[in-house]
Amino acid sequence: MMNYLKKKMKKKENWKMKMMSKTIKLGPLIHRDKFYELKRKNCILVRTSQVGRCWKQFFYSAVGVPQEEPDLKTKKLWEDRSKDEVTIIKNLLKQGYKIRDFGDQQKTYLRSLEFKDDKDKFFPTILQSTPDGMIFDNEIKEWVPLEVKSLNPFKFDHLAARGITELSREHTVQIQGEMISTGKPRAIVVIGNSKLKTVNPLVFKVDCDPQWLNWMEDRIEFVVRIASNNKKYNLIPEYYPGSQKCRWCLYTERCKASFNESILRDLKTSKLKGELDLREDFIEFNKLDDSVKSLRREAEFINDSIQSMYEKIYELVALFIKTGARTIMFRKDKVSIDEFLSMLNRFQLKNDERRLE
Repeated sequence: MMNYLKKKMKKKENWKMKMMSKTIKLGPLIHRDKFYELKRKNCILVRTSQVGRCWKQFFYSAVGVPQEEPDLKTKKLWEDRSKDEVTIIKNLLKQGYKIRDFGDQQKTYLRSLEFKDDKDKFFPTILQSTPDGMIFDNEIKEWVPLEVKSLNPFKFDHLAARGITELSREHTVQIQGEMISTGKPRAIVVIGNSKLKTVNPLVFKVDCDPQWLNWMEDRIEFVVRIASNNKKYNLIPEYYPGSQKCRWCLYTERCKASFNESILRDLKTSKLKGELDLREDFIEFNKLDDSVKSLRREAEFINDSIQSMYEKIYELVALFIKTGARTIMFRKDKVSIDEFLSMLNRFQLKNDERRLE
């Protein structure tokens, strides 16, 4: 068992908490050479960025299933977000924050996990995390993980109004996992606005949460137990494959194929009287699913056009701000730039709410 805090932090007794204390023992940091040696064997790699996602995605990632190639649109989005995150970190440095191990100097932390249950055999398991950097926390006088996220204006405003507790499950778990792998009691999370770069980012301090750690521990043990005993185990995904929740997953096609096969297999072996009706319903469901996909593609094209328009408007407003202008012509009336941005933000919030429905 390990404690998050070092002995010198005696004043923070209430922060002391044992990591992964129920069924998993956290081992020491391991050298990269040892990692490659274990990887050649039946080693399971638990990435903190995957633990909070759909457990089928987590399972595929843990056992090393090859990922699908992302489309050009997704690639560009990820590249833009990475650039935004580096820009946010550079701005933090200008504001006086002490930051290291970011950008090309990012470090990956690897720790071994040992399972206390002797009934089943577990493959060697490694916990892996790569924080966006390490930032010095003046309050506890220690370097802690830095996680930077560039979110759309709707999510940015939602977090600004309600706080870091409204961050998505996968991001929350990722941050808690980074604290585990680095052995730190706290992480600092910085949220930037992906569209309006002039808006100051949100800075949150996140402490270790026992409830999230227990949730992570149960999830890790469940997936590793299955992976150690049967790599071909067909987990039912948390979301219907191809749905909105799966848009960033790189296992969608594989997941959908196995999902359809398992349903058809269950139907073929079914002894229920309604077997034929179930088959017809399944065929009809696939037809409707194809129609929905076609409509979704059209909707995505329209949303992309609207988003592109917002981006151009934001760029123009940024130019106005640089020239020192305080007002702007809108519908033949002069309005302040702040008022115009507020109206634009309301329009975008309505559009985002419509997309979420």
